[in-house]
Amino acid sequence: EPKEPREPKEPPAPIPVVDPATGQVKYVPRDQAVGMTPPQFMESLTPKERQQREAKFPQATSAVKTFETTSNTLIKDLETLSKHPGLGSITGIAAGRLPGITSAGREAEAVFDKIVARGGFQELQNMRQASPTGGALGNVSNQEGAQLRQAFAALDRRQDAGSVRKAITDAVNQIRTSQQTIKDAYDMTYEYKQGGGAAPAPAATKSGATVSNW
Repeated sequence: EPKEPREPKEPPAPIPVVDPATGQVKYVPRDQAVGMTPPQFMESLTPKERQQREAKFPQATSAVKTFETTSNTLIKDLETLSKHPGLGSITGIAAGRLPGITSAGREAEAVFDKIVARGGFQELQNMRQASPTGGALGNVSNQEGAQLRQAFAALDRRQDAGSVRKAITDAVNQIRTSQQTIKDAYDMTYEYKQGGGAAPAPAATKSGATVSNW
C-alpha cells in the first residue's frame, strides 16, 4: 500500500549568537550561525572590556604570529651554533675573549652575535603593548621576557664549549615554553570568540564550543 505522505518538518528554531558588528545577541537560522560566537562566552566580559579586546584583536594577533615566526628562526640559529664546528675555537677562558681566528670560528662568532642581539625579544614588548586591557597576554609577555633574558644571559663565550651547548639547550627549551605560554594566553584572552567574531583566531581555542558543534 502506498505510504501516507509525511507532513513537512518545521524549520529548526533560530539560535542565539553574538552579532560581530554590534556585540549584541541576535537569533539567526542555524546554517547562518556556524562559526559565530555563542552568547554564553560573552557573559563574563563587560561591554567596555569586550570593546577594548576587539579593538586590539588585529594587533595582538599580529604580535603573536610575529613572535612565533621570529622565535622559530632564533631556535634554528641556536641549533646551528650548537652544532657549528667553529664553536670550540670561540669559547673558553682565552678564545672567548678574542675574535674568531679561523674561518669556522668567525662564522660561529657571527651566529653567536646574531643570537645575543635577539635576546632582548622586542616582539615581547610589542606584544605587551598590543595586549587588551584586562587580557592575559600583556602580563604573560612581561614574565616570559624576563625568563628569556635570564636564559640568554647564560650564553657566555668565556665558558667552555660544553657549557655553552648546555646553555643553548636551556635557551631553546625556554623559547618553546614561552611559545606555548604565549599561545595559551592569547587563547585565554580571546576565548570568548571561539572561532567566531570579527576575525579568526590563529589557533584553536581550548573548549571548542562553537555553534557548529553544539
